[in-house]
Amino acid sequence: MQKLVMGVIATALASSASAQVAPRASVNITAEEIAAIVKASEKLTVSDQSIRMVDIGTYNVGVGVVQRLPGTHGAIEHSKITEVYHMIEGAGVLVTGGTIPDAKPAAPQSQVVTVLNGPSNTGATVAGGTSRRVKAGDVVIIPPNTAHWWSSLEGKIVYLVVRVDPEKVVQLK
Repeated sequence: MQKLVMGVIATALASSASAQVAPRASVNITAEEIAAIVKASEKLTVSDQSIRMVDIGTYNVGVGVVQRLPGTHGAIEHSKITEVYHMIEGAGVLVTGGTIPDAKPAAPQSQVVTVLNGPSNTGATVAGGTSRRVKAGDVVIIPPNTAHWWSSLEGKIVYLVVRVDPEKVVQLK
């Protein structure tokens, strides 16, 4: 009998605990939303637009669209954020790893820090590192504290960026 009572209590506690955890709603980002962002920024040399940054419990996840035209683009590394690039259009040479010789911290109140990438260091180029050609359809995962830089572009590139924010340093959107 004592085993039966203990079993009922354990079941009741488990049910009570699970009843208190509200299910999280999924977030949908449509192809039309992405296309509208790309169209609105098509003439900009660089555009990095956050679409959503959501709290999913123990960490935040964001999705944005980046568009770049050929020209000079600086290097960057993010101290807290992992980025996942999914190339939608175009191709270019991405350098990852190595160091940013002239690295300077991004301004703490800048959009780069508060809305996009959290604390980051920026500079002109990456020294060392690994160069690779990235094209439409490819995916690149860039861990925190990894310098990265587009050293050359073969025309316009557009990529979806997923940002994993384990310390919740970026504003929710």
